[in-house]
Amino acid sequence: MKNNTNTETKCEEPHSITVAIKEPMSGEDRLITLKIDGSLAKKIEELIDAGFAGALCDALEVEADKPEAKLFVWELLIRLEIHEARYEEAAARGRYLRERKLLRPDSSMRLIVALAHQYAGRLGEAYAIMAENYRPSYDYQMACCAARMGWHSVAIGHLIKAAAISDANHSRCMFDEDLVPLWEYFISGEANFRDCVLIISPEIAPCFKLETSESNEWGFLDHFDFAKVPERLRPAIRSIFFHVVYVPRQPGDRGYDPKLGNALHHFRSHGILERIGRAKHVQGIARFILNLFAKAEMEAEAGNMESACEHLRVIISYFPNAAMDLKVFCQNKKLRLLASELSTGGQSRLRRASEDFSKN
Repeated sequence: MKNNTNTETKCEEPHSITVAIKEPMSGEDRLITLKIDGSLAKKIEELIDAGFAGALCDALEVEADKPEAKLFVWELLIRLEIHEARYEEAAARGRYLRERKLLRPDSSMRLIVALAHQYAGRLGEAYAIMAENYRPSYDYQMACCAARMGWHSVAIGHLIKAAAISDANHSRCMFDEDLVPLWEYFISGEANFRDCVLIISPEIAPCFKLETSESNEWGFLDHFDFAKVPERLRPAIRSIFFHVVYVPRQPGDRGYDPKLGNALHHFRSHGILERIGRAKHVQGIARFILNLFAKAEMEAEAGNMESACEHLRVIISYFPNAAMDLKVFCQNKKLRLLASELSTGGQSRLRRASEDFSKN
């Protein structure tokens, strides 16, 4: 990729661009005019459907390497490079725009460039691109990045914010593979107590409302999803170019085949239902832990410190890291002291402390 984009040419964008692309079968050149208007997305999606994605990507790359290349050419090319799984190239082009401050703060391209970095495995850069000009609409994708990087508490925080502003991604939350590391964080017992509280909070509840019978064809496919679909099933999927995602074809779509659509649905169902089950299991574990804690509070209020101590032990047996922050959530003073003993002195001191409280 040549870094010779002329920044002074970005102020006056043309209304159209004509490029020569090669026919996939014959190899003959074909001139394609792309009008920069409301018909552009449909035009490119039609070209992708007809098998011209690679050829169009190559043609736009030639245009982008010209000294007089316009910004919109680079933006189209980044989207096409993502479509063609040229993630490193798309990320490098996005970095170039960002470094030269051509990536406008309010531009939808910021999220697309972040996605290019995410698909290229550059998660820290992807997160930073969204964070440096943060928009609430970025929260869901920031949660995905954070989860994959192991920033579990950060991921939960972003999911709570995402749930507050839009229900567009709620149905996807439980089966999004990007969030699997977050569910594993709980299932493996690594979570702290605060995260158990947050994961069943009313604020995040909309992200867990999907019923397995309400799949709606499981929504859209991102590029990780698409990469796992066998070649024979990909004709059952169409591209939504400007959002760089895919959706299953529906009746009325060009090339819709009900048998192929059913085969795609069955292929995706197993993994999706497994991930939904895992997410629901996390909620079940967290509720169980919070119920134990509520019982510990009640026992402590009743003066039954041995029983309260035993509930704390069970919580710590599931989530050892809860020992570090459990005391912050205790309303009962004696229970708070017990939890503090657990975090600093271990099980034996906790038992002695509970016995002393019981005597008093």
